[in-house]
Formats: sequence, C-alpha cells, structure tokens
Amino acid sequence: MDEETKVTDTEVESEPAKEEEVVQKVVEQEQTPVTDGVDWKAEARRFKASLDEQTSKNGELTKQLRAFKTDEEIRLAEIEEEREKILKENKEYKDKEAIATYTAGWLGKGFDEVMASEAAIALHSGDFDKVIDLVGQHQIKRDKQKEQERLNAMQNQQAGNAAKAASDIWAEKENKYKPKK
Repeated sequence: MDEETKVTDTEVESEPAKEEEVVQKVVEQEQTPVTDGVDWKAEARRFKASLDEQTSKNGELTKQLRAFKTDEEIRLAEIEEEREKILKENKEYKDKEAIATYTAGWLGKGFDEVMASEAAIALHSGDFDKVIDLVGQHQIKRDKQKEQERLNAMQNQQAGNAAKAASDIWAEKENKYKPKK
C-alpha cells in the first residue's frame, strides 16, 4: 500500500495520524449535498408551494362537497315534506268523500241532517256504539212523529167518525205487517 490514505465505504487504511484527517473529509462529504447543478432549496420551496396549492384545492372541494350534501339533504327534506302534504290531503279527501257517502245513506233512511252527519262521522271513525245510539234515537223520534200524526188525524175527525178513524189506523197498521201475496 501507498503512504497515502485511501478512503472507501467500508474501511479506511492509513496511519493513525492521518486517520483524523480522513474522518474530517468524510464528515464534510456527508454534509455537503450533491447538487449536480440543481438548487435544492428552490426545488423544496417549489414542492412546498405545490403541496400547499393542492391542499388548498382539496379543502375547497371538501367544502363544496359538504355544501352539496347539505343542499341535497335540504332538497330531499323538501321532497319528503311535499310528499307528506300530498298524502295528508289525499287522506282528508278520502275521509270527506266517505263521510259524504255515509251521510247520504243516513239521509235516505230518514235521518235529519244533524243526526245523519253525526252517524256518518261515527261510522267512519269506527265508533259503533255511537252509531247504535243514534239509530235508537232516530227510531224513537220516528215513532213519536208517527204517533203525533195519528193523534192529529184523530183530532181532525168529527166526533162520530173518530172511532172509525182509530179503527182505520189500526187496520192500516195490521195490513202493514201482513205478508203480501
């Protein structure tokens, strides 16, 4: 070997006095960046600026996505609200139609308008006890009216014909319940 010092990656061959000098050169080589004509500090600033720009764009897109989701959620809530409103109106319409049909049926059976309306509402809501009570009230009212009509007919008859009028009423009543041939 020569008297000069050879520096390699794995070992340093030299005299002990020159060993310190070699270590100093190796340390300097490690601390000095390989430039190859490139300004690494400028490159680092450029990369950092590019990273900051991309991070900023990402933040803006995230905000837009959140705003879009919020707008979409608002739009879906409006659609659901409109749907509920339409369903409610449809139910109200069907209820009114059913009650009107029931009321017409009760009027056809001789109920007055107030009782027919109450019976229709009770029937539609499923309150059958009230329906039965109203039917009973109607029958009592109808029976009282017929009795009053009979009494009026009897009072209008002359005294001699009163017995005949009463017998005519009873005959009419008996004929009503006889089976027809």
